[in-house]
Amino acid sequence: MTGKLRQGASNLAGISLIALVWYGVSLFTPAYILPRPETVVARIWEWGLDAPSLASYGLTASGLLPNLWVTMQTVVASQLLALSIGVPLGLASANHSRLRAAINPIVMTGTTVPILVLAPFFLVWFGVGRTTSVLLVLLYGISLFTIYSQRAGRALSPVYADSARALGASRWRVLRDVLFPAAVPAIIGALRVSLSGAWGLAAIAELLGASSGTGVMIRVLVGQFDVVGLMAVIILICAVALFADFLVFLLGRLLLRWRAE
Repeated sequence: MTGKLRQGASNLAGISLIALVWYGVSLFTPAYILPRPETVVARIWEWGLDAPSLASYGLTASGLLPNLWVTMQTVVASQLLALSIGVPLGLASANHSRLRAAINPIVMTGTTVPILVLAPFFLVWFGVGRTTSVLLVLLYGISLFTIYSQRAGRALSPVYADSARALGASRWRVLRDVLFPAAVPAIIGALRVSLSGAWGLAAIAELLGASSGTGVMIRVLVGQFDVVGLMAVIILICAVALFADFLVFLLGRLLLRWRAE
């Protein structure tokens, strides 16, 4: 418990330090370049549910929270799909060299090609909308989950799978009861890494072509040179991303409590 409290205090101290540095620098910087923290917080409160000044820019919903909800849906949908595709693919390829040789070049490419390069193709193929945003984030997530699951499966001693087969377990049972439990720590790690990038990727995907979402708000606010509004959107995304990471951390503690025991 003492260790947890110490870690929580360290995290809070880090966030407080950033806020203090921000406030200190803003005292000597024009407000149109770096507004003060209280100004940004006031804007978040003011634009929380509705932002009338942005209503004329074609946004389906003009408030911060409605647009954040759109981005959140993109992130959650893409991560769930990536989990359901990437984990089985990674575990199945862990002990099959031919399958591994076939998919590894593809998944490695998925983590290295910038989204700005792929976005124009996806916009042509799937059009402007939610589907394109989900697919762009999904591609990155599948690659990460496949790589992490595959490495976790390969790191497991073959003795366990061989013992299960000797006891009559089918390939499916070996995958479900031996490989998957062993890969859970790696899957949780992959989820945290994937989530950390998914929020930014979703915003960029919306920035390139969507009718709502935080990326669309950023595009409109850049056109207005509204630095306060921009920082309000970014801080809100960061806060939600940190909270989502904390939830995944708690999920990992819950699923892996057997290791502590």
